[in-house]
Amino acid sequence: MNTRILGALGSRLGRRVVLLFVISAMLPLAAIATYSLTQVSDQLVEEAHRRLHSSVKSLGMTTMERLLVLEADLQALVVDLDDDPSELDAVARRTERRLGQHFEGLQLVDSTTRKPVAHALAPLSGLPELDPEDLEHMSRGGTSIKVVANSDEREPASVYLVLNASAGPRTARLFAKARPDYLWGGDAFIPPDTELLVLGPKQEIVFSSAAGAAADDLRSALAESSRAGPYGWTRGDEEYVGAYWKLFAKHQFDTSWVFAHSQPTVDVLGTLHTFRRFFVLVVLLASGIVVLLSLVQIRRSLGPITQLDGATRKVAGGDFSVALNIHSGDEFEDLANRFNDMVRRLMANIARREQVEEELIEARDTAIAAAQKETEFVQNVSHELRTPMTSIRAYSEILRDYGDEDPATREEFLGIIVSESERLTRLIDQVLDFSKVHSNNVEWSLEDVRLDEVVLGAARALQPVASEGGVEVDTTAVETCVDATVDRDRIQQVMTNLISNAIKFGASGGRVEVRMRRDDDVAVIEVQDWGHGIDGDDKQVVFERFRQVSTDSMTDKPNGTGLGLAITRDIVEQHGGEILVESEVGEGATFRVTLPLLAMPGGADQLVAAGAASSDE
Repeated sequence: MNTRILGALGSRLGRRVVLLFVISAMLPLAAIATYSLTQVSDQLVEEAHRRLHSSVKSLGMTTMERLLVLEADLQALVVDLDDDPSELDAVARRTERRLGQHFEGLQLVDSTTRKPVAHALAPLSGLPELDPEDLEHMSRGGTSIKVVANSDEREPASVYLVLNASAGPRTARLFAKARPDYLWGGDAFIPPDTELLVLGPKQEIVFSSAAGAAADDLRSALAESSRAGPYGWTRGDEEYVGAYWKLFAKHQFDTSWVFAHSQPTVDVLGTLHTFRRFFVLVVLLASGIVVLLSLVQIRRSLGPITQLDGATRKVAGGDFSVALNIHSGDEFEDLANRFNDMVRRLMANIARREQVEEELIEARDTAIAAAQKETEFVQNVSHELRTPMTSIRAYSEILRDYGDEDPATREEFLGIIVSESERLTRLIDQVLDFSKVHSNNVEWSLEDVRLDEVVLGAARALQPVASEGGVEVDTTAVETCVDATVDRDRIQQVMTNLISNAIKFGASGGRVEVRMRRDDDVAVIEVQDWGHGIDGDDKQVVFERFRQVSTDSMTDKPNGTGLGLAITRDIVEQHGGEILVESEVGEGATFRVTLPLLAMPGGADQLVAAGAASSDE
């Protein structure tokens, strides 16, 4: 069925026929229509530009005629003054009606002092400055035009006509301000629905018939051609087309103005726009029908290829969740099924590979960590063993080389040797204990004991050490009759380590408090001292082997081996408990042991099994 629907159009030959039809029929038709549209558009645009150019030139010449009328009025006024500046107002009143229609005010200014001599109609202020070119032009009997731009571009600029006039024995200058309504007004001066923009010699706005006139667009056009030409601009959503023309009045008024006349593009090229819209609509409609029919014909053949391409890209990008769903009943469906099967097998292979990689990485990290710990352990043990051995060797060599020392000195040296030997023995014992406990190679002897008796026994055993340091060991908060199944000797060792540390690092003459309470199925044991305390960084490592708080930050008492708390932690954890420390610098430290009474992680059977395994070895 699908083959009958596709027919020849689904083949390469069919696509070539369609392509040939488009090239031989559609393209020539489009070319002819485009050529016709271009010719008509060019003719309409050219005619519009000619009309606008004629219009702007007419406006410029009309303005020139009005400026000449103003100049003639001023020259007649200068002649009537008859060298008497006081007659300015009287002469102006004789022609007040005519002058009042053309000028807003007249001002006679002394050429030397630049002070006002007389005025007519209205006094003028803010008179423009004259440059050397203006003075030279006026000296030849000419009239200069000066423009003072308005800060509000919506208002016309002030246009002054300046010429020389006699003022008694001195020369004066007559400033005349032209009326904007005369210069730019009048019936049919600016055609309706059009805009007029006039720029001065410095491209300042002299006159704009409507707000928003695009002076910047006109200046850009002048940069390309300064005499005449077309230009366009936009106000809001409305486009304008126009022409500009430069009025050369250099000889007459020592200035030059640019006139720009424009009107909405829709008014100028309305017919062209209508024709263009109709043409584009027809072309789009015809093209749409052709495209729609073509898509219907080739969609069924290109669809599976597109799906295969997208799925292949996803797989190449690492997305294996893609699955093709093609039911075309042809080779594309077979290809899609084979593709889906390939992706499934690829996903399975990748999953197996990732699992193996994770296992290898985990094994590698474990081996590296074990090697690092072993190296660190050996280095720390070597360092700790070297210290007492160095003292023993040094004092032994002194006794050997200087045998005639007095008995007191010999006794002192022998005492040091014995003390360091005992320290070495304790260190070796602790290393062995730590090694056994840490490797779970301890002969555990579990029994039902009174846990309070174990705690109190450890405290009593350390009482002489506490008394020697002036430290009071307070056990009044130890709850009695607390039964537990533990290894008595190991728990005794835990309490001995904690209490001895509290005595050692507590304040001299201070107090150590030992507390114990039963909380459901666990016993909570706390040992608190009021010594220097442990800062935040040291609390993180205090249970690590060979790690201690430095003497200069806590106390001047000698440090131990750094294994006591590590052994304590391992014993507690082997019993299924945990040990924590709470401390603030200057407020002492509290070590809290939470110990299960009956059940532990793995149970008491774990310890029994560990002990049995050790015995078998």
